[in-house]
Order: sequence, then structure tokens, then C-alpha cells
Amino acid sequence: MSTTTSTQSTQSPDATPEEIEAFTMKFVGDLAAVAHGATVVLGDKLGLYKALAASGPSTSEELASATGYDGRHLREWLLAQAASGYANDDPATTRFSLDGAQVACLADDTASTFLAGGMAVVSSMHRDEDGSSTILMAQASPASEPVGFDYHAPSIDVARTRAAEAGLDDRVRFEVASAADYPGDGFGLVCVFDALHDMGNRTAAAAHIRRSLADDGTFLLVEPNAHDCVEDNLNLIGRIFYSASTFVCTPASRSQGGTDAACLGAQAGEAALRAVLTDGGFSTVRRATETPFNMVLDARP
Repeated sequence: MSTTTSTQSTQSPDATPEEIEAFTMKFVGDLAAVAHGATVVLGDKLGLYKALAASGPSTSEELASATGYDGRHLREWLLAQAASGYANDDPATTRFSLDGAQVACLADDTASTFLAGGMAVVSSMHRDEDGSSTILMAQASPASEPVGFDYHAPSIDVARTRAAEAGLDDRVRFEVASAADYPGDGFGLVCVFDALHDMGNRTAAAAHIRRSLADDGTFLLVEPNAHDCVEDNLNLIGRIFYSASTFVCTPASRSQGGTDAACLGAQAGEAALRAVLTDGGFSTVRRATETPFNMVLDARP
């Protein structure tokens, strides 16, 4: 047996200096966005946006007094926000502030306009991040007894630890099971957050959810807000979700035995999701609400 090695040269096609400069600036803009994303996650997790919104125009040292964090580190963070347009700086007073839009999108996590948490979601493509939806629902509804299911045993172990740390392990439980075979029935509410499109057999999952609901129960489905036509998703939002789907959604579906046809991807669109729910036995499906990033579907038996 003999082997040969060929060397293939790569030559750049003709491009004008202006075209090269334009693409260079595009790349640098993307590079800046990736670098800045980590500071947004930091500001959200440490409550820095909330603190700045509450304090009003503040120097780094004034924000340090309000938060207990190091002033010099905060100044660098504040400058990063100002450079990205996520905060405003006043050179005359060396104070930083948030305007109304920045507060709505970065500091008020009760508003439908809140976006800062989205950076943590994207960050999870590069490193593990906590998940907490079941615990949040339990905290919001003290009379409820939520149960969370996941086929990934290590995630269930972490979830149980989180519930104990939150003092909720007396009424919140987590079990290893898939969406297509979890135990129990008569549930008043079943929720799937940004996960149906990740499943290898989403129709079987929808059918099982339908069977597990009480007669007057509700299936609340949160999915990325996408158009039904691929061409309509080739935009800024699609850029985010198709990138996430490359690393997370499609590999997750394929790892569960999903075929090419079974992989919905993160930009499935409402029509495809409605078809899954209808095939699963749901008779009524409506779009309950939406944000620029997500749609919420309400499905009833």
C-alpha cells in the first residue's frame, strides 16, 4: 500500500481594499461582542446593572460603596459597558449611568424587555451554567409541588443540590426520566423550556405529555421565536439561534437517535411546533405571548 500527500495552495480571490476593510471591521465587531458578552454575564450575576440603576449616576467608587465590590475592578467593568453602549459616561463628573432603555433591558428582570440573562444562555455554549426554572416556579408558587425531569443524571444531581441550597427540597423533587416516559399523571401544568426542539423524538414526547395532563391541564411550551420560512430567519436573531443550534440543539437531538427529519433545530418556527403538538394529541394550541427571542405556546387536550 502506498500513500500520497498532495499540497493544495489556497489563494485569495481578488478583493478591493475597501471590501477587505469592511469585512475586517465586521470581524472586529464580532470579536468585540464575544469579549463583551462575559462582562454582561458578570454584571447580571453580581447585580451591577440593578445597583447602577438604583443608585443613579455614580462613579466607580460610589458604585463600590453601594455594592461592596472593588472600585478599581468596577471602573474597568463600567468602561467596558460604556464602550459597548450598555451604559453612559459623563467625562465631566466621571460618573456612569443607565438610561431608560438600558434599565429596561439590563436591570429590570421582571420586564418582558429584559435581555441580560440571554448572555448567560449563549455563554452555556462555551461552559456549563446553572439551570433553575423548576426552583424559580416553586419560589413563585409556594403552594405548588413541582417535579423536574431530565434524562441526564448528573444534571439531576446538581438540581437536587440546588433545591436543597434554596431550602425547597421538602416540596421540589427531581427525577431521571425523559420527556417521553416520565412517571405520573393528572398534572395541572407541564412546562418545557427551550427543549422540545432538542429532543430526538419530539412527537413521542408531546404525546406522553398529553397523556400525563389532567383533563383541564395545560402544556406550556417555550421555544425560540422563529419564522416558518428559513430565509426570514437569516437575520441577527437567527444568527444567534442557528449558532446555538450548531453546538447544542442539533447535537442533542442526534445523540438521542434523532434522524435528519427529527432535528427541528432552534429555529423551527410556529407551524412546525404546532404540527408536533397536533400529532401528539393536543386539540387547542395558541400563542400566549412572545418576546423578540421566544414564543410561548399554550396547548390544551
